Amino acid sequence: GGYLDFVDPKNSSRECARCHAIAIENRESQSLFCCKTCGYETNADYNASINIFTRGHWGCASGDVELIE
Repeated sequence: GGYLDFVDPKNSSRECARCHAIAIENRESQSLFCCKTCGYETNADYNASINIFTRGHWGCASGDVELIE
């Protein structure tokens, strides 16, 4: 068994995983994320994956998940 949580991916590639500012300008290129608000720089896919993980984590914490057996 496990848990299944559906996460809305909207803006996950434009949102800063550190300060949560969202801007289209945060995507320097296909592979580079650079937050224009706080200056955080990392791989764009890594940044988006952290955002999706965080959204899923908060879904679990709130009990808004489905138990799969």
